[in-house]
Amino acid sequence: MEATRPHFDTVHAKFIYDAERQDSVFVEVNPRIWVAAFLMTAAEINLPDRIVRMAMREEVTPAFDYRTDVVTMTSR
Repeated sequence: MEATRPHFDTVHAKFIYDAERQDSVFVEVNPRIWVAAFLMTAAEINLPDRIVRMAMREEVTPAFDYRTDVVTMTSR
């Protein structure tokens, strides 16, 4: 998670507190990608790939070259 700073909400880690051990036990990690990721994908920015590369401590440069002609609609 430290490698993806400041985007800590890109993963969701679960722990269970073990009262007998008085310690937390790791359960699992799940990716949590923002709703805006759909729009990023439509604009040809591969957010999941960028997050994985950040987690692997690879250099990820800002995405300045992306589509700006994308429109999405949501329903309530």
